Amino acid sequence: LSGTGQAWCWTGVSAAAPVQTAERFVDLAKGRTFACGITSAGAIWCWGLGPAGNIARAAPVNIGGDERFRALLA
Repeated sequence: LSGTGQAWCWTGVSAAAPVQTAERFVDLAKGRTFACGITSAGAIWCWGLGPAGNIARAAPVNIGGDERFRALLA
């Protein structure tokens, strides 16, 4: 997580790249093959590989709809 709220993820063994979204996050949580971020407005966005039923998306998806959250744990 950069100082401006940009999420970065590893794309391989030694390469990191910014997550392709205009959203800015205040916190991130990760699982083995996915990650989620929470915005300052309380929206939760997730992305990842999804082989075990997780969000199977390279680009973040808003999983909370109109709900707002205060914390994030993966």
